[in-house]
Amino acid sequence: MWPFNRKKKLDPYLKSLSKLTTRTKLPVLISYKGDTKTVKNKIKYTGAGITHEYVLTQTLAASIPLSSIEKISSMPEVRSLYYDHKASLCIHRATKSLSIDLSKGFNLTGRDVTIGIVDSGIFPHKGLTLKPNTIKYFKDIINGDSKPYDDNGHGTYLSGIIASNFDYALGIAPDCSLSVAKAFDKTGYGSLSNILKAVEDIYASTPEVKIFLLPFEIKDMPDLRANPLRETIELLHSKNIVFIAPSGNSGPNPYSIHEPASYKEVITVGGCTIKDDNFRITDYSSRGPLKVDYLKPDVLSLSEGIISLRSDIFYTPGGKLIDKETIGTTSLSGTSVSSAIIAGVCALLIEKYGDLTPKDIRSILYLGSKSIGENRNTQGRGIVMFSNLIKDKK
Repeated sequence: MWPFNRKKKLDPYLKSLSKLTTRTKLPVLISYKGDTKTVKNKIKYTGAGITHEYVLTQTLAASIPLSSIEKISSMPEVRSLYYDHKASLCIHRATKSLSIDLSKGFNLTGRDVTIGIVDSGIFPHKGLTLKPNTIKYFKDIINGDSKPYDDNGHGTYLSGIIASNFDYALGIAPDCSLSVAKAFDKTGYGSLSNILKAVEDIYASTPEVKIFLLPFEIKDMPDLRANPLRETIELLHSKNIVFIAPSGNSGPNPYSIHEPASYKEVITVGGCTIKDDNFRITDYSSRGPLKVDYLKPDVLSLSEGIISLRSDIFYTPGGKLIDKETIGTTSLSGTSVSSAIIAGVCALLIEKYGDLTPKDIRSILYLGSKSIGENRNTQGRGIVMFSNLIKDKK
């Protein structure tokens, strides 16, 4: 019998499997309260194995037998029991370049600003290695490597939008530093447990990080009592770290914004394109409303036609590099693109105005946005107009 006090405590997917008799073990995340040693011992006693203990929140990653689901979720110390859901990167398709020079008109470069990126990695492209501190830190959460690589290409592409010094694809903030954790594999999928590890690792290794870019969406997360990803973001947000995420590529239907873009603390960026000299929302850009009392997305930016850096997806850490310049550039589309643009713009804002709070930055983005004629659940405050954000006045 399931106790009444376990409402919104157990992931429905795990509950649906709890009565099966197979010996299969499932990867889970356990949010808890109380003494860590006591909770770990109680969980291990059910036959579960603890695979990781998180630092920023009271959360454990574990591998548990199906027979332990009811036992663990019944423990009074357990706040929530999640299946280790998969996230997907928000890239959509290749598209023809619109030849837009994103850095033109700015006298700022993102100097002394560190941006954390949780993605598929970062390839040591010429555009990211011309300056010694562009790739400030790298960690492969999946395989444990510390030398940068990217077997998918998504992380390199977004990193180039932000920080490239390549002549043919100059980034928005070419003097900023990147702290990158690889939590997504070559297919573009990553587990919630690895995403949490990535955020913690970036923060521990580069505590000066000012901005986090989380360019993915998790579509199947139930709303339970405790959410380790939300709690991690809330904690770091309270330390004046800005979080940016794409609205997702699940449009054009309403209610299509998923986590982490649905969190109040996150600046959620939808995608638009240029058609007949006008800005138009893309069909794939996810829309609100949410089942809460705030609106999403927050703003829009271009999500198509942006030239950025290509990764050699066959390069392995410590392997032989071919001529990095011949790797060249590519053009992708998706709301990841728009979120990377806004991450770069936020680096310029921090460089110019100093230690802005996340609330300050959100307000500046709102004030610098222009409606494209859609409703608020589709466009938020509208497209961020760079010329309105950063003035040359001292």
